[in-house]
Amino acid sequence: SGPLGSPADKAVFAALRAAADVVLAGAATVNAERYRPPRTPPVEQERRRARGQRAKPRLAVVSGSLSLDPDLELFTDPAERPIVRTTHDAPTDRRRRLEPVADVVAAGTGRVDLAEALARLGEHGSVVLCEGGSALNGQLIALDLVDEVNLTVAPALAAGTSPRLAADHDEVLHPLDLAHLWEADGMLLARYVVRRPGT
Repeated sequence: SGPLGSPADKAVFAALRAAADVVLAGAATVNAERYRPPRTPPVEQERRRARGQRAKPRLAVVSGSLSLDPDLELFTDPAERPIVRTTHDAPTDRRRRLEPVADVVAAGTGRVDLAEALARLGEHGSVVLCEGGSALNGQLIALDLVDEVNLTVAPALAAGTSPRLAADHDEVLHPLDLAHLWEADGMLLARYVVRRPGT
């Protein structure tokens, strides 16, 4: 997702993380995006402390199979150990590999019980920011555990192997320019044109 971000998008991303008590993400997203411990600037840490929050948000990962690389930078800061929410029947060998670098907590069998997981994450504060991916988002929506959505529409035409507007074997990204934007009944309707060299 990095190439899709703009300065404004990154500012909103930072503001959302600054308000969160817990940042939640699925294992596939954490692996693909190569997650790191939260990099909260010192001035923001002071603001958080003044609001009664931890200096940095806790990072929580959902993984029923514990398919996480314990060598990810995410697991390298002992002061910022992530929480890993898994199942009671998760592979024992993978659990043993992660326990020295993360707080591994089980909720559910066969599939992570997200209602229980979120209730327990509430012990760390009331604001849980979910950064995806799509499977985790879908489960949270199906369980009616989502209170609000922050959506950025990036002006680019993308195709690749992930599910989206267009799928193909090759990853491509074409910049777009906004031509028109309409709003009706809270719905945004946009017309973009592909940005071509010399136009």
